[in-house]
Amino acid sequence: MISNLLFASLAIVGIVFKQTCTDLINVSTGVSDCSAQITFCNNPVFYDTMTTQCPKTCGRCAADNNNNNNSGTNTGATTTCVDLSNPLTGVSDCQSSAYLCDNLVYYSFMTEQCPKTCNRCPGARRK
Repeated sequence: MISNLLFASLAIVGIVFKQTCTDLINVSTGVSDCSAQITFCNNPVFYDTMTTQCPKTCGRCAADNNNNNNSGTNTGATTTCVDLSNPLTGVSDCQSSAYLCDNLVYYSFMTEQCPKTCNRCPGARRK
């Protein structure tokens, strides 16, 4: 289950990132969550995830050397924090995978895919 989600997520990231430099879309909402997550762009813990998921917002496009994408302006993306859906099923696997939230092997993956379930939304208090 989680391996299917991981594989599908990585496949989508590879396709989107190689074709154009755009922020990924949350399949649950149909919009990017990147503008709401901009504060994580230079956070060492989330740097790689944000580079993969939000290259445009974080100013990490190959031709983008002007850093004007880090302005923090709202681009119309939602500010709600939601778990991403498994692209193979269209449904989130997060509730059934919640036991992996604090597993060091899956920590980054679960943070990016299941922020709501793992209580990692901006401003969220840890349980």
